[in-house]
Amino acid sequence: MKIRSAISAGILTATAAAAIGVSAATGASATPPPAIPVGSLCITPDGSLCLQPAPAEATITTVVTNNTDATMYFTGGHAPDGHWVDGPSHTIAPHTSQTVRVASDAGPGVGVYLDYHLSAWWGNVGDVTIAVNNYHAQTNTDGSAASPGVRLDPHFVHGSPDARYIFTVS
Repeated sequence: MKIRSAISAGILTATAAAAIGVSAATGASATPPPAIPVGSLCITPDGSLCLQPAPAEATITTVVTNNTDATMYFTGGHAPDGHWVDGPSHTIAPHTSQTVRVASDAGPGVGVYLDYHLSAWWGNVGDVTIAVNNYHAQTNTDGSAASPGVRLDPHFVHGSPDARYIFTVS
């Protein structure tokens, strides 16, 4: 490319240099471009580090409240199309709560499935499956269920893209 004047060359050099973060006058690096946010660090109530999802990701926050006299034992679960931000612990003690968070891996949707077995000193109490889907700007609890004699009450708090539910087991 042939440049016809020193002024045009100077403007072109300054424009190109600004685009790549280099000073045209000195050749030194200018202020680096801002980092692209992926998420932010947080601290959970037990003191461990967690990663807050970036705002553009679909997320699900699920609070599981055990209002029984039995211990809830986590027997399995997964986060389709996503990852655990705050994963489930192995147990939820009687009359306590736990918060589980998942975030999408890159798409606009994510799900979370949690299976628990309730057991106490007097024997087996039953099973609970907690399911939340947050896909295509719609959230639901399709697939959530409890054994006879165990009550599972989902409470909708907030919808997509950051779905929030409270599940009470009694």
